[in-house]
Amino acid sequence: MPSIRELIDKTQAGKRAKSFPLMWGYSWHRSISVYLTWFLLKLFPRIKPQQVSCLMIVIGLAGAFIILLESSFTSGAFAISGFLAIYLSFLLDKSDGEIARFKHLHSLRGIYLDELYHTLVPISMLIAVYFISVSGSLRGMGFLMLAVILTLLIRYHRKASLMLFVKNNKLITEGKLDQYEGNRYIKIIFNFSFIKISSVVERFDIVLVLLFGAWLSEYYFGIVALPQYLVVYTFLSLIHFVRIVALNYYGGIDSEVRRLEHKGY
Repeated sequence: MPSIRELIDKTQAGKRAKSFPLMWGYSWHRSISVYLTWFLLKLFPRIKPQQVSCLMIVIGLAGAFIILLESSFTSGAFAISGFLAIYLSFLLDKSDGEIARFKHLHSLRGIYLDELYHTLVPISMLIAVYFISVSGSLRGMGFLMLAVILTLLIRYHRKASLMLFVKNNKLITEGKLDQYEGNRYIKIIFNFSFIKISSVVERFDIVLVLLFGAWLSEYYFGIVALPQYLVVYTFLSLIHFVRIVALNYYGGIDSEVRRLEHKGY
């Protein structure tokens, strides 16, 4: 059984080498997930990453369902338990990759389950928190539907960007996609800080914490925050979706899209 230090070195070295805004939060989650990974490996030595992936989906969806129960039971405990369950599923999303790297077990099925998690759980969480509160409001339902659609589109934006990149199909067939640099003015405009900050909607940990904070302030302190959160989240999601499509369609192709294109998507 490896030590915590050995697990960090073997499963997190590449992840911790990344550099991006709010990296400290990412590292903090990793510092917790490694203990969960160690516990799973110790308790279930034969555990496979795909099993952890299935578990994180089940726990995440269960957490969203528990939040939904709060509309019937007004103690607040159900919603808090639901948010904690979703955070546990978020940590398991780290652990499944760590176990895969530790055991050298990688598969397309694992990638599919990861994509499924990042599609179903955030959307389920949004619906669970807002379904009851906006059910009587046409405007509220409209914002919720738009937020859900944008969340789905953002998750698959890179694959969609390849489909949108029809005008440069000749570059793909001639194998010259790697040389395409795109429009530099589009790059400058859509990489301004006040536009780039919209990418925060892709950080599930931040979305989860802020949504929980909005619910907490409204439930316990009477500060109406949930409607404002939904509007801000939807607005940022819209900006981010426009940004990533514009950058990939006109401003060049990001590294993730290049990787998908080489894989044959």
